[in-house]
Amino acid sequence: MPTPNALSQQPTVPRPDLVLRIGFAGNRRLPADTASFDAVLDTILQTVTARLAANLVPEGERAASTKIARFYSDAPPLLRLVTGLAEGGDERAAMALDRLDAPALGVRTELAAILPFGADAYRASRDEAFRAEFDRRRAACAYIYELDGIHSRQDPPEPRIHRRRRARAYRAQSKLLLRHIDFLVAAADFTAEAKPGGTVETVRKALAFDLPVIVIDLGDQAAVRLVEPEQDLSEALEESPDDPAVWPGRLGEWVQSVVADPDAPTDVSPTASVEGEARDAVIEEYFLRADFPPKDSGGTQRKTFREGLWNRFERFFRRLPPPKSDERLQPFAAYRDRATALNYHYSGLYRGAFVLNYGLAVVAVLIAALSLVLAGRFAVHPAEGEDLWLGGLALLKLGLLAWIFFNTLGDHRGNWSKRAVDYRYLAERLRTMYYLPRLGSFQSPAPVTPKLASRNVRQSAVDWLFEAIVRSVDPSTVAAAGEEGKKARRIDAAGTLKLITEKWIGAQRDLANLEAGPGSGQIFYHQRNHDTLDRMYERLDRWVQWLNISVILVVVVDLAAVIFEWNPEHSWSVWLLFGATVLPAAVAGLNGLRFQSECQRLAERSGIMFDLLRDRLVQAESLQAAMADVAGTEDDRGSHGIEVLALAEHVARELVEEVAEWSVIYAKDVTDT
Repeated sequence: MPTPNALSQQPTVPRPDLVLRIGFAGNRRLPADTASFDAVLDTILQTVTARLAANLVPEGERAASTKIARFYSDAPPLLRLVTGLAEGGDERAAMALDRLDAPALGVRTELAAILPFGADAYRASRDEAFRAEFDRRRAACAYIYELDGIHSRQDPPEPRIHRRRRARAYRAQSKLLLRHIDFLVAAADFTAEAKPGGTVETVRKALAFDLPVIVIDLGDQAAVRLVEPEQDLSEALEESPDDPAVWPGRLGEWVQSVVADPDAPTDVSPTASVEGEARDAVIEEYFLRADFPPKDSGGTQRKTFREGLWNRFERFFRRLPPPKSDERLQPFAAYRDRATALNYHYSGLYRGAFVLNYGLAVVAVLIAALSLVLAGRFAVHPAEGEDLWLGGLALLKLGLLAWIFFNTLGDHRGNWSKRAVDYRYLAERLRTMYYLPRLGSFQSPAPVTPKLASRNVRQSAVDWLFEAIVRSVDPSTVAAAGEEGKKARRIDAAGTLKLITEKWIGAQRDLANLEAGPGSGQIFYHQRNHDTLDRMYERLDRWVQWLNISVILVVVVDLAAVIFEWNPEHSWSVWLLFGATVLPAAVAGLNGLRFQSECQRLAERSGIMFDLLRDRLVQAESLQAAMADVAGTEDDRGSHGIEVLALAEHVARELVEEVAEWSVIYAKDVTDT
């Protein structure tokens, strides 16, 4: 367990900054008098800033604090406003950010933008009187993502194509904006006709994307309604506006639920205390336990005895090489490397522990049976040193039972299976961030957790950790090779789709050619996993059948010897009894390995994932072909990045849900047999 002053130690990976991201979507045409609207924007930003500041934990008080905010870095909190840099509402929101006296509370602020086209084409589409202000705001942005929409106003092939391209581009901008924020502020006259990619459409998409929305109704004197994702927008707009004295408090609760663990215990009951300690232990270990996993003198991760035992056991059934590595993306790679190392460590400890326990149990039964045989032999034929023999076997059996006990106790105290689940889940979610940010998305789809599974391991601490990491990563620092140092990022739909197809989804291997090099992607990973676990199940099942037949043969021989008086002195009956005792123990041990490893169920799951990913590969290849067919033609509607993002999010959700459901199967403790 981490030491009391652990938070003063050097972190294994950088602790995340405390960051909150607000998106804004608003009408370009505003009422003549914007005083009420400006006042509401000021209240929103002031409320958010004050709540962020309230989560600050002074460095000297971190070790004693019970707030989850102590796991953030020492950097001042950051409030980021993400807009479309348009006239009207976007500009008023940026002006409200300028008015905010955040430094007085120790909070940083920054502006970011999502544009439907390249910045120059977008500037040309703005009113000429606004272009100077656009240039100023563009220069002030911390980062800008430019989508691959086509702006053809200057030379439209035909009006219909022009309208479709613009509508598609603004819808893509609306969707991508939601992938950069934690909640949305939307200002519009909700009685007016909705436009493609406009504010009303963006609000509905935000609620469907599980983001809360602060609705500012410009048709009702800037009345405010806080709309939760589960609410219906039409019904919410029909209700009375929220009380100005109440809604800022609710907004503060929204902020707290984002930046702090929403599932953290709030009472002081014994159960809450245990849950809080378990949550904190996972996060502290991730950031501060440099001794976990153990390393050799050269700093390379060192396998423990149990990890090595599992690796040797699994290698007996494995015939395919490990898959090729993913295309890493900094700075997410460092966080994923840490989660992966901890996952391998705890998975090896847990799996090696149950292999060890079942093996020791069989040996213990063998020694017990041997002791009975020798005791019977010595009773008939006394021999010198018989007490030494029997005493030595008894001590050996006692030692084996003690080893089993302490091995099981180590798993229960260390929560090896639960930690393995936690870190594999975190590693898989971080893997998605090798690909989604290339398409401009900083929101990985969350899984639909199976609520009815009683053995489901709650992921609240790990979800908080993942989301805190993603929020804290500055999008301007996320760069593939050749993109470093660029403020504006242009979405490369075709290149990213190719990368997703080859590196993330991958392809299957021909099992008839096992000498070929390693495959890549999750298709090959699940093919390899299915093949290994299926072979494990089949071989263990075959061994169990052989041992059962052996037990039957031993019993038949013993009965035959009695009936036909083959062994009147019973000189070797005791050895038949020995076999009849030890062989069922071996059967029980092998069945225990099958049960504890869940090799059959996990093999089936990997087989299902293999089929799902092959379907996604077909979709990706079809999308590649469709994009290539229209590239550079008058039929090209542009904005293909959002189509690729939709495919990537489907892949991400399926892979993360597989891991979340895997946790239900695998969240079991080592038994003492």
